[in-house]
Amino acid sequence: MPLKIVVRKQMTEMDIALAKLFPKLVEILNDNLLAVESFDGWDGSNVRIVVRTKEDEVIEKIFDAIEKVEQELDVPGTIIPDIVTPDEARMQEIDVEVPVDKTLPALKKTLGSILGDNLLAVESFDGWDGSNVRIVVRTKEDEVIEKIFDAIEKVEQELGVPGTIIPDIVTPNELRILH
Repeated sequence: MPLKIVVRKQMTEMDIALAKLFPKLVEILNDNLLAVESFDGWDGSNVRIVVRTKEDEVIEKIFDAIEKVEQELDVPGTIIPDIVTPDEARMQEIDVEVPVDKTLPALKKTLGSILGDNLLAVESFDGWDGSNVRIVVRTKEDEVIEKIFDAIEKVEQELGVPGTIIPDIVTPNELRILH
């Protein structure tokens, strides 16, 4: 399998740390190691390490190697790994888009019939948390949220698009705080 190492135009401390980390990981993980890359994770992680199998022993070995590199370079706490299997890596890269032409109108209609004048808006949305539809309601109690999720499930089943609607349910007051 070919090996490809790509660095930025200007080498950074992180590039150097990853260059030192990689051979250590190859030595301890051998063919369990699939990829090491710089990464901007939503959780603050800055290095993605992809392994075939992810067990406690593997994770412990990776953290030991990271600690050694950080000690060598005197940069403790710099490398924050996201240790994933290929399946987990693929899931992180999936950006679910809502088919706006059919799904949003159907969802608006269904929610309107269920929530009445409590429903203020249903719109396409690109949320930091993965949400892709913003639903604005006057009041947001547990019963309302449950009705919204039931409506989403119904619309997804009717249109054959299960798991595509990821709602951000807010009130007008919450919207003001966000803006």
